[in-house]
Amino acid sequence: MRNIWTLHNYTFEIPYQQRGYKWTENNIEVLLEDLSTFLDTDTKSDVYCLQPVAVVPLVENQNKYSVIDGQQRLTTLYLLYKYLVADGSDLTEEKELYHYEYERDNDNKDRTMILRKKIDSEDDRTIDSFYITRAYNTILKWFKDKKDRRKQFQELIEKKIKDKSIQIIWYEVDKEKANETFRN
Repeated sequence: MRNIWTLHNYTFEIPYQQRGYKWTENNIEVLLEDLSTFLDTDTKSDVYCLQPVAVVPLVENQNKYSVIDGQQRLTTLYLLYKYLVADGSDLTEEKELYHYEYERDNDNKDRTMILRKKIDSEDDRTIDSFYITRAYNTILKWFKDKKDRRKQFQELIEKKIKDKSIQIIWYEVDKEKANETFRN
Protein backbone atom coordinates (compact mmCIF):
# COMPACT_ATOMS: atom_id res chain seq x y z
CA MET A 1 0.00 0.00 0.00
CA ARG A 2 1.14 3.51 -0.78
CA ASN A 3 -0.41 6.79 0.12
CA ILE A 4 -1.20 8.68 -3.09
CA TRP A 5 0.69 11.72 -1.77
CA THR A 6 3.93 9.72 -1.60
CA LEU A 7 3.80 9.67 -5.41
CA HIS A 8 4.09 13.46 -5.50
CA ASN A 9 6.91 14.33 -7.90
CA TYR A 10 7.13 10.79 -9.32
CA THR A 11 7.25 10.45 -13.09
CA PHE A 12 5.01 7.93 -14.78
CA GLU A 13 5.71 6.90 -18.33
CA ILE A 14 2.75 5.54 -20.23
CA PRO A 15 4.16 2.90 -22.61
CA TYR A 16 3.32 2.79 -26.27
CA GLN A 17 0.96 -0.20 -25.99
CA GLN A 18 -1.29 1.47 -23.40
CA ARG A 19 -4.62 2.73 -24.65
CA GLY A 20 -5.45 6.36 -24.06
CA TYR A 21 -7.41 7.72 -21.15
CA LYS A 22 -11.03 6.58 -21.44
CA TRP A 23 -12.84 7.02 -18.14
CA THR A 24 -16.47 8.07 -18.53
CA GLU A 25 -18.41 10.66 -16.60
CA ASN A 26 -19.94 7.84 -14.57
CA ASN A 27 -16.53 6.41 -13.60
CA ILE A 28 -15.42 9.82 -12.37
CA GLU A 29 -18.64 10.62 -10.53
CA VAL A 30 -18.54 7.26 -8.75
CA LEU A 31 -14.97 7.93 -7.57
CA LEU A 32 -15.86 11.45 -6.37
CA GLU A 33 -18.96 10.20 -4.54
CA ASP A 34 -16.94 7.39 -2.94
CA LEU A 35 -14.30 9.86 -1.74
CA SER A 36 -17.01 12.19 -0.43
CA THR A 37 -18.69 9.35 1.49
CA PHE A 38 -15.30 8.27 2.82
CA LEU A 39 -14.67 11.79 4.16
CA ASP A 40 -18.08 11.85 5.86
CA THR A 41 -17.96 8.37 7.34
CA ASP A 42 -16.68 8.01 10.86
CA THR A 43 -15.63 4.39 10.78
CA LYS A 44 -12.61 2.41 11.82
CA SER A 45 -11.45 2.42 8.21
CA ASP A 46 -8.97 5.21 7.77
CA VAL A 47 -7.97 4.23 4.24
CA TYR A 48 -9.70 4.67 0.92
CA CYS A 49 -8.07 2.00 -1.20
CA LEU A 50 -7.87 2.22 -4.97
CA GLN A 51 -7.26 -0.75 -7.19
CA PRO A 52 -3.66 -1.81 -7.88
CA VAL A 53 -1.21 0.19 -9.88
CA ALA A 54 1.38 -2.03 -11.56
CA VAL A 55 4.64 -0.34 -12.51
CA VAL A 56 8.14 -1.14 -13.73
CA PRO A 57 11.02 0.95 -12.34
CA LEU A 58 12.78 2.78 -15.19
CA VAL A 59 15.57 4.64 -13.45
CA GLU A 60 16.83 3.22 -10.18
CA ASN A 61 16.33 5.50 -7.17
CA GLN A 62 14.80 8.29 -9.26
CA ASN A 63 11.07 7.60 -8.87
CA LYS A 64 10.47 7.07 -12.57
CA TYR A 65 8.15 4.21 -13.52
CA SER A 66 6.48 2.72 -16.56
CA VAL A 67 2.77 2.11 -15.90
CA ILE A 68 1.56 -1.38 -16.76
CA ASP A 69 -1.86 -1.00 -15.14
CA GLY A 70 -3.53 1.91 -13.40
CA GLN A 71 -3.28 4.74 -15.93
CA GLN A 72 -7.01 5.52 -15.72
CA ARG A 73 -6.97 5.90 -11.92
CA LEU A 74 -3.71 7.84 -11.89
CA THR A 75 -4.94 10.23 -14.59
CA THR A 76 -8.26 10.83 -12.86
CA LEU A 77 -6.53 11.65 -9.57
CA TYR A 78 -4.12 13.88 -11.50
CA LEU A 79 -7.05 15.80 -13.02
CA LEU A 80 -8.80 16.01 -9.64
CA TYR A 81 -5.69 17.45 -8.03
CA LYS A 82 -5.27 19.84 -10.96
CA TYR A 83 -8.75 21.17 -10.26
CA LEU A 84 -8.10 21.42 -6.52
CA VAL A 85 -4.82 23.37 -6.71
CA ALA A 86 -4.81 25.18 -10.03
CA ASP A 87 -8.49 25.87 -10.65
CA GLY A 88 -8.10 25.17 -14.33
CA SER A 89 -5.07 27.32 -15.06
CA ASP A 90 -1.87 26.00 -16.62
CA LEU A 91 0.04 23.74 -14.26
CA THR A 92 3.63 24.13 -13.27
CA GLU A 93 5.63 21.05 -12.32
CA GLU A 94 5.38 22.07 -8.68
CA LYS A 95 1.58 21.93 -8.79
CA GLU A 96 1.32 18.55 -10.52
CA LEU A 97 0.43 15.57 -8.35
CA TYR A 98 2.97 13.62 -10.39
CA HIS A 99 4.49 13.94 -13.83
CA TYR A 100 3.56 12.14 -17.02
CA GLU A 101 5.53 11.11 -20.07
CA TYR A 102 3.93 9.29 -22.98
CA GLU A 103 6.23 6.97 -24.87
CA ARG A 104 4.39 7.41 -28.17
CA ASP A 105 4.25 11.19 -27.81
CA ASN A 106 8.00 11.74 -27.54
CA ASP A 107 8.06 14.24 -30.38
CA ASN A 108 5.09 16.49 -29.74
CA LYS A 109 4.20 15.91 -26.04
CA ASP A 110 0.53 16.34 -27.02
CA ARG A 111 -1.12 14.49 -24.13
CA THR A 112 1.26 15.93 -21.56
CA MET A 113 0.40 19.43 -22.76
CA ILE A 114 -3.34 18.68 -22.67
CA LEU A 115 -2.99 17.60 -19.03
CA ARG A 116 -0.93 20.63 -18.04
CA LYS A 117 -2.75 23.38 -19.94
CA LYS A 118 -5.83 25.25 -18.83
CA ILE A 119 -8.98 23.28 -19.60
CA ASP A 120 -12.02 25.45 -20.12
CA SER A 121 -14.05 23.49 -22.63
CA GLU A 122 -14.27 20.12 -24.32
CA ASP A 123 -11.57 19.61 -26.90
CA ASP A 124 -12.32 17.03 -29.57
CA ARG A 125 -9.27 17.54 -31.80
CA THR A 126 -8.00 14.09 -30.74
CA ILE A 127 -9.54 11.19 -28.85
CA ASP A 128 -7.11 11.80 -25.98
CA SER A 129 -7.95 15.48 -25.68
CA PHE A 130 -11.67 14.65 -25.83
CA TYR A 131 -11.61 12.21 -22.90
CA ILE A 132 -9.19 14.24 -20.79
CA THR A 133 -11.11 17.50 -21.17
CA ARG A 134 -14.41 15.73 -20.68
CA ALA A 135 -13.12 14.16 -17.45
CA TYR A 136 -11.90 17.52 -16.17
CA ASN A 137 -15.24 19.13 -16.96
CA THR A 138 -17.02 16.31 -15.11
CA ILE A 139 -14.93 17.16 -12.04
CA LEU A 140 -15.80 20.86 -12.44
CA LYS A 141 -19.50 20.02 -12.72
CA TRP A 142 -19.40 17.70 -9.68
CA PHE A 143 -17.84 20.39 -7.48
CA LYS A 144 -20.14 23.18 -8.76
CA ASP A 145 -22.59 22.76 -5.89
CA LYS A 146 -20.04 21.28 -3.49
CA LYS A 147 -17.42 24.02 -3.26
CA ASP A 148 -17.08 23.37 0.47
CA ARG A 149 -15.64 19.93 -0.39
CA ARG A 150 -12.73 21.34 -2.37
CA LYS A 151 -10.44 21.99 0.59
CA GLN A 152 -11.32 18.64 2.19
CA PHE A 153 -10.48 16.75 -1.00
CA GLN A 154 -7.16 18.59 -1.31
CA GLU A 155 -6.30 17.85 2.31
CA LEU A 156 -7.25 14.20 1.80
CA ILE A 157 -4.93 13.85 -1.19
CA GLU A 158 -2.12 15.76 0.53
CA LYS A 159 -2.46 13.59 3.66
CA LYS A 160 -3.39 16.51 5.90
CA ILE A 161 -6.49 14.92 7.44
CA LYS A 162 -5.66 12.97 10.55
CA ASP A 163 -6.48 9.28 10.21
CA LYS A 164 -7.73 9.49 6.59
CA SER A 165 -5.82 8.74 3.42
CA ILE A 166 -6.11 7.57 -0.16
CA GLN A 167 -3.99 4.50 -0.73
CA ILE A 168 -3.18 2.47 -3.80
CA ILE A 169 -1.99 -1.08 -3.98
CA TRP A 170 1.52 -0.60 -5.35
CA TYR A 171 2.70 -3.51 -7.43
CA GLU A 172 6.27 -3.18 -8.67
CA VAL A 173 7.18 -5.59 -11.47
CA ASP A 174 10.61 -6.61 -12.74
CA LYS A 175 11.31 -5.42 -16.27
CA GLU A 176 11.60 -9.02 -17.47
CA LYS A 177 8.02 -9.73 -16.35
CA ALA A 178 6.43 -6.52 -17.64
CA ASN A 179 4.90 -7.98 -20.82
CA GLU A 180 3.53 -11.01 -19.00
CA THR A 181 2.01 -8.81 -16.30
CA PHE A 182 0.47 -6.51 -18.91
CA ARG A 183 -1.14 -9.46 -20.70
CA ASN A 184 -2.57 -10.79 -17.44
